[in-house]
Amino acid sequence: MKTLLAKTLIFLLAGTLSTQVWGQQPYQISTEGLKLEVHGTSTLHDWEMVSDVATGTAQFAVQGTAFTLSRLLVEMPSESIKSGTSSMDDNAYEALKTEKFPKIRLVIKEAEGTLNQEGKLVGTLTIAGVSKDITFTTTVTQVGSDIRTTGKAAFKLTDFAIDPPTAVFGTIKTGNEVTLHIEALFKEKK
Repeated sequence: MKTLLAKTLIFLLAGTLSTQVWGQQPYQISTEGLKLEVHGTSTLHDWEMVSDVATGTAQFAVQGTAFTLSRLLVEMPSESIKSGTSSMDDNAYEALKTEKFPKIRLVIKEAEGTLNQEGKLVGTLTIAGVSKDITFTTTVTQVGSDIRTTGKAAFKLTDFAIDPPTAVFGTIKTGNEVTLHIEALFKEKK
């Protein structure tokens, strides 16, 4: 009896693992609805910078309402984020050291969750040559065969060795805390 139970458990475990490993599908980020926003404050006003340029891939498996993610990578050119004001953009690019570090990168190694429910994903964000783990509040949705992710994470610029930019001889100061919002559609690779 114990042998039969042990064999059954091993079979079920192997089936679960193979579903999670073999059921993973490769996805490519789409420019459809892609939006990356950075929100912050300053002594003058709140601000935002937006980009709709990124490349990325992911490995997802969906089973019922559950999903597993074995890897997600998103990269964007540092100078693709724009505020609509060239002087602010220039200050931001200088703070981000974009000449030396032309890309911002997010890597999530693995995660599990429930579709259409807010959850937490931990990823490694690399900005200005500094990599730190940050936690994203995220919702993953299945749209046909595609996967839509929306998420946000708050962090301090100084965590990434970035001095908050100033302007007008230091009279306007950027706040240290910023929030990164990401909306992305991942299309299944065929």
